[in-house]
Amino acid sequence: MKLVQASCFFILIVSMIGCTSEPNKAELNNNNLALNEETHFCEIIYAPHPHKTAINAIGAERLNKTLSLSFTGMVQVSEAFIPMTQALIEEVIAEDNASIALLGHDVMLGGYEGESIPSVVIKTKFTGEENTASLLKIAAEIGFIYAQDSVLVICDYQVDSAFHATTSVELTDQGRKSFIDENSAPLLFGMMIGAHNGVENLGYSYFKDTKVFSTFVDLASADKEMLVINDLVSWLQELSQGEVSLNVTAKPIWIFFPHNKWSINQQGQGFYPYLDANDINKKLMDKRQLFLNKMDNVLAEIE
Repeated sequence: MKLVQASCFFILIVSMIGCTSEPNKAELNNNNLALNEETHFCEIIYAPHPHKTAINAIGAERLNKTLSLSFTGMVQVSEAFIPMTQALIEEVIAEDNASIALLGHDVMLGGYEGESIPSVVIKTKFTGEENTASLLKIAAEIGFIYAQDSVLVICDYQVDSAFHATTSVELTDQGRKSFIDENSAPLLFGMMIGAHNGVENLGYSYFKDTKVFSTFVDLASADKEMLVINDLVSWLQELSQGEVSLNVTAKPIWIFFPHNKWSINQQGQGFYPYLDANDINKKLMDKRQLFLNKMDNVLAEIE
């Protein structure tokens, strides 16, 4: 493994964990999640700041302003659009008469395309797989209106054949010295990028309330990716002389990414298969304009 490429983080990590048992290692375990074929828990994760390639849909000047925001500014944007997202979800549920319970929205730290940015996670619960289309419609409307590259849908069960089986790997503290926090999460992500020699298919989420660092392991390359994670855990424990010890757990999940390539489909056509065709040209375009108007107001407040 190319841990040498992660050495640029050495001095910073030493300053965080200090230098004054065998590291915990996880194997893939696809039997440790109790599945309920009736009630499903799903999360929708998105970032209200538009994707950097959505130039035509957002406008170059406005897009440049969102891309130049500080991390604090991006958090403000994320929080500002939660009420709009809430209204969007409630409207879809009412229109479809869907049995989907909205459990809440949380702003969290996450990583994608090599960057750590704030994202919003929507927690839902529903009974019956017939509600899956409405769940995907919610994700696609968020992607279309907010000009997302993709919107991640994570479920505890394969609620639809389009969902891809993968493994969620979670890292939590179990040592004498605490390590996992909002400062170290981007460092761990950087170490993963160095170990994999690239950002492709790499991402993470950091859950502040539970202090959990979560990433996905693709089943096709599970052995290699688990080796990388376990080696990083071992390296941190060795570097800290046993002060830092991370517990690694793995559980099966199912994910789906409604997505759009904005450089080609410049108005979000990639999301069309999950939307009501009659809504696109009028209602959803009007909602995008509302999004743009609100974004201008939020940006003006930040400035």
